[in-house]
Amino acid sequence: MPNNYVEDILSKIRADFGDVRKIGSGNSLFEVTSKGVVIYFRYSKLSRKGNSIVAFYGLRKPDIDLLQGRQAFICLVWDDNKSPILLPFNLFETYITQLPPSLDGQYKVLIYFKATGTEFYIARVGKFN
Repeated sequence: MPNNYVEDILSKIRADFGDVRKIGSGNSLFEVTSKGVVIYFRYSKLSRKGNSIVAFYGLRKPDIDLLQGRQAFICLVWDDNKSPILLPFNLFETYITQLPPSLDGQYKVLIYFKATGTEFYIARVGKFN
């Protein structure tokens, strides 16, 4: 079962678009049946790093494999999340899939919330704002 933040988002999607079905072996990948869109949910707690608030995520290789070649989004949520970050997977697919995953089978990504703006960071690739 997905966490409460994800479940709230899924309820809103169901209300607007109808059936949502889980795909894959975990509790993170969902397909909006009427649109053929896949959403990959990842959750993080927030922590402080210097002058920034940071959210750390691991994107599992088997899940990333299921996103390839599809209309897909990565939805990043965190504690007390009022506005999740939704990233079109096709914008980052090349960066992620050309890297080997970490030893634990995940691609490491972070969100930095700074006074100057929000940055998306992919380990061994760099930052996007």
